[in-house]
Amino acid sequence: MALGGLLNVMISLAFMYLVLSLICTTVNELVATVLKLRSRSLSVAVTKILADQALIAVFYRNGLITGSISASQRGSVAQNGIPSPAGHSSYIDSKNFAMALLASLNPQNPIPGIKEIEETISKLPDSGMRDVIGSALATANGDIVKLRNGLAEWFDTAMDRLTGEYKRQLRYISLAVGVLIAIVLNADSFAVSARVWKDTALQQAVVSAAETFLASAPAACPVQVAAEGEDASIQHALSSSLDCQLKTLTSHVERLRPLPLGWSADNLPQSNEPNPSLWWGLKIVGWLLTGLALSLGAPLWFDILAKFISIRGTGEKPGKTAEQA
Repeated sequence: MALGGLLNVMISLAFMYLVLSLICTTVNELVATVLKLRSRSLSVAVTKILADQALIAVFYRNGLITGSISASQRGSVAQNGIPSPAGHSSYIDSKNFAMALLASLNPQNPIPGIKEIEETISKLPDSGMRDVIGSALATANGDIVKLRNGLAEWFDTAMDRLTGEYKRQLRYISLAVGVLIAIVLNADSFAVSARVWKDTALQQAVVSAAETFLASAPAACPVQVAAEGEDASIQHALSSSLDCQLKTLTSHVERLRPLPLGWSADNLPQSNEPNPSLWWGLKIVGWLLTGLALSLGAPLWFDILAKFISIRGTGEKPGKTAEQA
């Protein structure tokens, strides 16, 4: 009985972490969408890559780039000048980046050949972009197509690094959001464990909810990214994504009902509490533990919960017939 109760507590915690992680992920996406974190990150990255302000200004006046940015924004977008970080697109096609970059090296010659490119970069000040173009020229062997493809591949590699940095930003946001969710919902890992351990009926209710959840796990909302060739209808897709995220958030909150969460008189220190400071200290540690668990992500807790449910469903191994006799 004690072993079964411990397993039920572990299932309850894994289920709580899973659902709260999904809520945390949804909130993260809402924050990223509202604050346009992807657009801001790409804007900063392109500025760092190009480095030279004159080159940046010419680059953003290229039709390939202004078209991509216009397609991802609501209403009209200025065709001249550098867009603001919030007004930037969240995606630039690597081939378009390469062609726009080569066309921006010399505004007087927007369709340069290999010789013109070599002459132009020889006049550029020492910079990372000069080295990148020079390296791509060396491997292109006079083929303009290979040069563009080489620059496009280099840009894809730079975007992979940007994706890693963006994920690190989301981890920090996820940790902060996780702790906030734990406080708002009073998702104290210690208190929930104690309540579930003492209440057999509560154990069964939570385990049943966890099994139902695994059997019909909801699909995630698609993340819309404005890519090359998309028109202003992307704004409708983004609006639909926000609507989907809000509905998903409400659905996840409903799934938490069997768990002993929330604020009530029972969840506050009683008048006869011998040490209120210790009580609040444990409560804060419980919140932090929950927030840290949520930052690990929903896929991890989904796998853990599935394993716990599998172990519980297997039950104890029956003895051999001879031993029973």
